[in-house]
Amino acid sequence: MVDRVDLSSKRVDISCHSRLGEGICPSCLSKCHRVNQTHERTVQDLALAGRKVYLHLSSRQWICDKCDRHFYESFSFLDSNATMTQRYEKFIYYRCIGVDLQYVVVHEDHCWQTVNRIFQKWSTKSLASVNLFGDVRAIGIDEIALYKGRGNYVCVLVNLETGQVLDVLPDRTKAYLIDYFKALGDEFCQQIEVFSSDLWDGYVGAAELCFPQADIVLDRFHFFGQLQQALDHCRKALRRDMPQDDSLKSLKWTLLRPAEKLSDTEINTLQAIFEREEMAMLKEAYEAKENFRDILQQDLTPKQAEAQLEMWVEHYSLLGHPFLNKFLKTFHKWKSYILNYFKERWSNGIVEGINNRIKMIKRRAFGFLKFKHFRLRILVEFAQLH
Repeated sequence: MVDRVDLSSKRVDISCHSRLGEGICPSCLSKCHRVNQTHERTVQDLALAGRKVYLHLSSRQWICDKCDRHFYESFSFLDSNATMTQRYEKFIYYRCIGVDLQYVVVHEDHCWQTVNRIFQKWSTKSLASVNLFGDVRAIGIDEIALYKGRGNYVCVLVNLETGQVLDVLPDRTKAYLIDYFKALGDEFCQQIEVFSSDLWDGYVGAAELCFPQADIVLDRFHFFGQLQQALDHCRKALRRDMPQDDSLKSLKWTLLRPAEKLSDTEINTLQAIFEREEMAMLKEAYEAKENFRDILQQDLTPKQAEAQLEMWVEHYSLLGHPFLNKFLKTFHKWKSYILNYFKERWSNGIVEGINNRIKMIKRRAFGFLKFKHFRLRILVEFAQLH
């Protein structure tokens, strides 16, 4: 019941008390009617017409006649010892999503520690209320550097069908991943049909042991990137051998870009370079890249793709190309997983996009001191809870 309302230009103060005539003892659950003392609690509520709202609650201390327990009455809209109502805390939590906490600090006029505590509290509650792993069929995994240049990576798990971030793991070693996936249960491991990753032995090894029903797919952009890298290494080697030749200086992206996306000027530039005898090795690497990409672009079954890729391998193996030979070894090592791409054409493209957004979160927050806070921020912003 509201007893009094005081209005000013910047705030609203509402004095009120509970109309309940009795309390329930938390120890013996008996009804209590005897009041020992009354204490006023001041808590902040949602703003009203641009004014801050404060509730001045008259909180009674009950005495239980049966067990002599002394306790203050509780309110359903207010946590114990809280200085804000639940709905106001939740409002602050929602405001934190998608922005830096400092933005909320300024607009809500609270200290950073208070806003951070509220975000941690409600994000943990939100994540506990859902089962992110329940209907997952296809998983993508990739790493991101926790601190740039220090070599410490964290893993990002993504539901490839929905784009939800399932979890962020502090380690990417094979042993850690095996323990993590097995801890999720046999039912989860059996339901995974697709596991997509880059060319990291730890990922593939963990998937082989944990997901017996899954097709392990190597992300096409990663293994095709190895071929592009071979092409660029060839260009760099020629540039070292011919330092006076400026035609190779700014040719990198022209060589790596798909042929159909080249301008007429770029096409003429490449034709002029490839006509030179000393550029024969570069021409071979470029043609190998384009022919391999053409196979990836075709609508082929795994068996058809295997036949075409075998022809591609046979042709370029005979050339003895020093840079392509390295890629051929990579292809033979991962061949079965590369062919799985042609079953349903899964890729880690969505995971790469998420990783770029995670980097933006890091920059926006000027870094994170604790991994658990970094993990919560990512899960809340990507898990589609709101």
